[in-house]
Amino acid sequence: MDHAENALRLHVIDELSGVVPQTNRLILGRLLNVYPSQIKFKYGPYGKPFLDHDGIQVYFNISHSDTVALCALSIEKEVGVDVEQARKVPEIESICNDICSVAELGILDHT
Repeated sequence: MDHAENALRLHVIDELSGVVPQTNRLILGRLLNVYPSQIKFKYGPYGKPFLDHDGIQVYFNISHSDTVALCALSIEKEVGVDVEQARKVPEIESICNDICSVAELGILDHT
């Protein structure tokens, strides 16, 4: 399995706080087995970055919240992930009443 195929796997990085762009570059370099300085970013029509690794387009998305980070990589297809810290939302009932249909509110009442 070459490095690009290996990058297709989903990687979960747990207990990683303070993810910053330099850390993202370090993570991606490690996953692709290249020095972070060798990573060549390109940008899609809406500004979303992707990697050009040995002529292969490697799409990635990194999300973090509190002490958890998630990094997804994909070859030739865009990918997206999102991680959010669970927290109580005191005004959730009011929000649901404003945006949910009667049927959806019925489902929420049963959960």
